[in-house]
Amino acid sequence: MALSQPLWLTLLMAMVALAAGARAEDVPTLSTLDGNVTLALESGKEAALARQNMINSTTFAALENRVTQLEGDSVTQTELAEDLDQVLVDVSELLDEELAYVYGNLSLINSSFANTSFNANSNAILSCFSQGLVYDGELDRCVPTFLHQGCHTGGPNLANTAASDCSGTGFDDTCTITCVPGFSAGTTIVYRCNALAEWVPTTDQALACVDIDECASENACPAQATCINLPGSYECRCPGGFTVAPTEQSCYGLYLEFLEQPEMVQFQFTGNCQKLQRTISNTIPTNAVAVLASLTFYNSQQNDHCVYSLGRDNNVACYNYDNEIYTVDGYFGDILQTQNGDAGGAQHHGYSAGTTIIPLNGRTIKALVGGMSRGYNYLAVYIYGYLTGAARSTLLDVGDIQTLKRQSSSAERFDFTLDTTNLPLTNISGLLTTTTTYVSTQDDQYALTPPRLQPSFGATWYRRTMVIASEATDTYGKSKFMMTGTLDDGTTNVNAGSGFNNNGEMYLSMAVFGYIPAVPYTNIVYLDRSKSRKLTFAPTQRTVQTGISAPTESGVPADAIALITTIHTFEPTDSSDHVVHTFGRDATHTINAWGINIYNFGSRFNDVQITHDGGSGADSAYGIWHGTQIIPLKPDGTFDAVMCDGESTPGKAHDITIVVVGYIASL
Repeated sequence: MALSQPLWLTLLMAMVALAAGARAEDVPTLSTLDGNVTLALESGKEAALARQNMINSTTFAALENRVTQLEGDSVTQTELAEDLDQVLVDVSELLDEELAYVYGNLSLINSSFANTSFNANSNAILSCFSQGLVYDGELDRCVPTFLHQGCHTGGPNLANTAASDCSGTGFDDTCTITCVPGFSAGTTIVYRCNALAEWVPTTDQALACVDIDECASENACPAQATCINLPGSYECRCPGGFTVAPTEQSCYGLYLEFLEQPEMVQFQFTGNCQKLQRTISNTIPTNAVAVLASLTFYNSQQNDHCVYSLGRDNNVACYNYDNEIYTVDGYFGDILQTQNGDAGGAQHHGYSAGTTIIPLNGRTIKALVGGMSRGYNYLAVYIYGYLTGAARSTLLDVGDIQTLKRQSSSAERFDFTLDTTNLPLTNISGLLTTTTTYVSTQDDQYALTPPRLQPSFGATWYRRTMVIASEATDTYGKSKFMMTGTLDDGTTNVNAGSGFNNNGEMYLSMAVFGYIPAVPYTNIVYLDRSKSRKLTFAPTQRTVQTGISAPTESGVPADAIALITTIHTFEPTDSSDHVVHTFGRDATHTINAWGINIYNFGSRFNDVQITHDGGSGADSAYGIWHGTQIIPLKPDGTFDAVMCDGESTPGKAHDITIVVVGYIASL
């Protein structure tokens, strides 16, 4: 049949009229409609009549009278509030009764119109009505009965949440809410924009984001760090108080690597107390904290005694010889290296001191010369490796460098115990030091043996990890880099004065500028002291030897990339000679390593160069200990050597003893 307007609209108009107070007879008659429509009309009339009955009821009249009475009486605010509360309660009860009646009639309409178009929307109409909304046939959903301004654009205002998927902010739009990183609810929850422009959850429970305790998971922080849980995050706090990224390998570390091709940094000093600095090349990575170099120096007049200061700061005292290092407290530089001279100059042919670890100031090496009195001094820093840290390296800040001192008038054994105030780890396996010796008579030769084994003269004197010797010609004292192993608690025991003639006083100063942590926080590994083994050589002329392996019983692994050694050289006094020995990955250099050649020539020398003092002015009758020497290995695990470069008395054996005390592990 044809209708002038949709049936649902006609019914809606009737309900609106009733809600506005229309009388039952004002409802349009639908005489042209079939019997089902007439039934709907009758239901509408009954609803209107029910409303009229409510208004005409004695209860409603009593309420009207009470309101009128309240308007005329002078009552307190409290009394008025109490009366109004009661009015609201009574009206609510009346409305509930009448709405229940209307619901009943609408249900009747729904069942009566089962075979009409009204039935398609009746459930939606009833559902919307129960929510205080009206049904929009075009949108096919419930809509508010007033103008909707939209919900908050940022989604629900909930703690520690993030709107991850909001389709809009209009009525009935949804927003999928998740927790911000560091918090978890175990699930995501959908919120809907309701008729009152409020975001409400579509489930029975609102989203509650709970802090995730990251510290409960294993390995949340790198080694050495303590995990501290924070709201929404956490931090890894290292000994010493600084924080570190969770991705770091450890708080502290010290790792040594080698350059494929050594490179050289040159210093030319023209006057005493001169300060210079040089920038290292881009071949060395930006995270390097120190370089591994072999030092060679030379005086143009072949007769000068001076001390080079190298490292992170050259604004230091220039007077760094005699016994100044012992008697004056202060920072003289990370590395001090003595060049013997004067009185004929024991090192007048130049001198190669071998391995030195030089801390960097950013990308620079800062240098100073003290005690220089004549000519020009040339210093070649032959860099063949570099050191890096983890989050931080184990190099101490300049202000935290410790100088351990001891004075004695006889040979003795004693322990150096470090002040661990500035050492964040107790698990220390070695120290990086500049060691200075001095004799008050300025005329004696003795050996200092710092680490872990008792020394003795004869065949076992070499059985030490690191040894430095003071020569009779070291009139103004002797300073040199030395890396030494320690006991497990970081204590260093020292045998001082092996060979000392009890003539005068001997002084020892060890400036500790860094330490070696225990494995796995380093690849610098000391062997168990029972595993220290020696390699011996007795060349009688310049000799090139290749493919030298570590002693088989030393326990050095096959994949080690370098050996940690201390080296002793000796030649009988009747054939005292000044020679240079080189060790490392390339023994093919043909240029003599004497004098200023290493400084002048860019051709490749072997990695480590050491000089045995000899010739005129030398006094090395008991041989010379050369301290720490780190010898890199070739890919096959061996190294090459050039021995007795510059030999002038062929036929006389020159004894070389290399004591292997540790190794550099591959990374």
